[in-house]
Amino acid sequence: MNVLLTHLHLDWPAGSETYTYTLVNGLTSAGHDVTVVTPIACEVARRIRERGVPVLEDLADAAGTPFDVVHAQHNVMALAARAHFPTVPLLFHSHGTVPDPEQPPSVDANIQLYVAVSELVRDHLASLDVSEELIHVLHNPVDTDRFRPGPALHELPRRAAVISGIIDSRTLSVIRSATGRLGIELVVVGRDGDRPWAMEDVLPEFDIVFSLGRGAIEAMACGRAVFVYDVHGADGWVTPETVGEIERCTFSGKRFRRDLSEDELAAELEGYGRWMGPANRGLAEDRYDLGKHVEELVGLYKRAISRFRVRRLELPRRELDAVLRTLRARVGEREARLERHQTRIHLLQLELRDRSREMGSTTEERR
Repeated sequence: MNVLLTHLHLDWPAGSETYTYTLVNGLTSAGHDVTVVTPIACEVARRIRERGVPVLEDLADAAGTPFDVVHAQHNVMALAARAHFPTVPLLFHSHGTVPDPEQPPSVDANIQLYVAVSELVRDHLASLDVSEELIHVLHNPVDTDRFRPGPALHELPRRAAVISGIIDSRTLSVIRSATGRLGIELVVVGRDGDRPWAMEDVLPEFDIVFSLGRGAIEAMACGRAVFVYDVHGADGWVTPETVGEIERCTFSGKRFRRDLSEDELAAELEGYGRWMGPANRGLAEDRYDLGKHVEELVGLYKRAISRFRVRRLELPRRELDAVLRTLRARVGEREARLERHQTRIHLLQLELRDRSREMGSTTEERR
């Protein structure tokens, strides 16, 4: 198939951004052609381009391409894609219940099917009057070839990581105190936007990973013990017995929303076992494998195509294009300012180095 895949902002690694990168690799590996369109093309877009997949910043640049289906992420991109491609079947993919871009379009865009990342999102879409028969749950996939098991877990946990860009100070404090009490070294990754790209090299360094969403699934694939605990609360250890309930709310902590004290978390961490590593790897292969995800998604593409009928719509294409151009320009300005600041910092560092050398030479002469 020839797929048009949209996203509002492929800037820094996060949930739907890394999903887009993962899906592009899965679709192309299965022999499909993919074109990605995003008005904000930064780090993740660059990574996709490195895979040889075109990433365009304007839907108009894709005009004339014979797409079989539009896989739209984010409502404004779905509306803009429909305005540009009125004769192509369209599937809308929602990754969450709260962010505005994840809500289904509020006007008729002739959408054939909806994909929800979890049962929680499915129920949310249904509450907004999306027909339940059109909603299909596809949980987040993981590339199990990229994210592979590292060393076996230690008998007693030695190192733990918090993998999160949104964790609150209170939750982080509880995790620090509980792990410290048990003599477990704790590392925080991604809280200040410093999430490394090659997480497959980072995750195997730890016995326990505290995370949510895709971070939890990637840690499972790497054979780590995973404890879902973040800003929304705690869902606890991921095990074969708990995974079915935890995945219903996207590994977000929203399934049980437990507010743990330091004592309660320390007691739960005593339930750690080396068996969790291979068990979680097995769950990742069985439930979240990228190849299975792509196979199911392509089936939905085919169903969307079979349901599609061209209809006349009144969509504000000019206004939508203007909004996306403005976003692109604003981000471009910020990127330019950031580059100027980085250049200034580099020059100051060089100046500081030279001054330090001069001071060292002067000190040596005085001796």
